[in-house]
Amino acid sequence: MIYERDLMIKLEDTKRKTGQGEAYFRCFGNKSLATILSRTQAMIIKNGTDLEKMILERVNIITDLDQHFQDEKKGIFVVPKKNIKKSKIIKFDGVEPDFMVFIQKNGTKACHVVELKDGCEFDTKSSEAEIKHLCDFIKTNASKIQYTFEGHICCFNESTKESIVKGFKNKIKVRDAMTGQEFCNLLEIDYDEIVRTRKKDQKDNLEFFLLEIITGNTLYSELKNLENGLKASQISHNLQELTS
Repeated sequence: MIYERDLMIKLEDTKRKTGQGEAYFRCFGNKSLATILSRTQAMIIKNGTDLEKMILERVNIITDLDQHFQDEKKGIFVVPKKNIKKSKIIKFDGVEPDFMVFIQKNGTKACHVVELKDGCEFDTKSSEAEIKHLCDFIKTNASKIQYTFEGHICCFNESTKESIVKGFKNKIKVRDAMTGQEFCNLLEIDYDEIVRTRKKDQKDNLEFFLLEIITGNTLYSELKNLENGLKASQISHNLQELTS
């Protein structure tokens, strides 16, 4: 099956903007490099958003959460953030999670509250805020509906719970961590298929990035100056490190 979000944004599709990459320019003093780094960051952010949309295309979505509580359909159903906000039963105080997953089968009724992350490196303050918001949301709503509640912080690209805990500066417990594979197992969708789809454009993105560096007027001259300034021994040493 072909999904709309299988067409991930490429680096070359990101827009050039006036004044783009000012923060990078302050660090490197080169406009060409600042622009391509800024466009790369924009691609990364957009791909994170597209990951959520890719998942939603593969599951049963609840559009009216309050109506779902009345219907109590059996199966696996997912509520995205924008639909959680529409509920008059669920309270979120501006810190609603990315997903609520309702599973009703085999005589059990479970609600999994999930924060989805594409990366897994956070500072201490952000890590503490993430787990606090998750716990507060569950505490506020657990008594409102007749489901058992579990909270998860899912780092989609991590393969172990331990690496997620480490990325969150040990501010979460192993039981709070969820890998992308575990999340997809919960939803009964194919994790490997999503990963393969997201990798399709890697080669094109790399080639475009390198071409932008090579053809960037000021950046190319900087590279040539660097090459000319390096001693032969330094160049040889760097090449050996790259190929080892």
